[in-house]
Amino acid sequence: SGNTARCLSRSAVNIPIIALSPHVHVCQQLALLRNVYALTLAQCPSEEAMLYAMQDLLLQQGMVKPEETVLVTFGVPINMVHGTNTLKIFRVQAVPHAQ
Repeated sequence: SGNTARCLSRSAVNIPIIALSPHVHVCQQLALLRNVYALTLAQCPSEEAMLYAMQDLLLQQGMVKPEETVLVTFGVPINMVHGTNTLKIFRVQAVPHAQ
């Protein structure tokens, strides 16, 4: 839904917020918000698959560098409509994840 990115965008903190959604219309709406960079990411079958797909996309787009640490928020179980309930600290690996 993009609600977490919307809330973070309202804060006074001037940091990039990368919002990922499988829905193009959600990304289009989020792209209008301050500090939000919205990208489309296909739905993934698991939390691990989603994290590595996110990593590969962000590396490809030049939005992160290897060994950087990012904070990721999402809802579990994956692919169900509900609120954000997870905050994960994720270290970007030096090489893209093999799929």
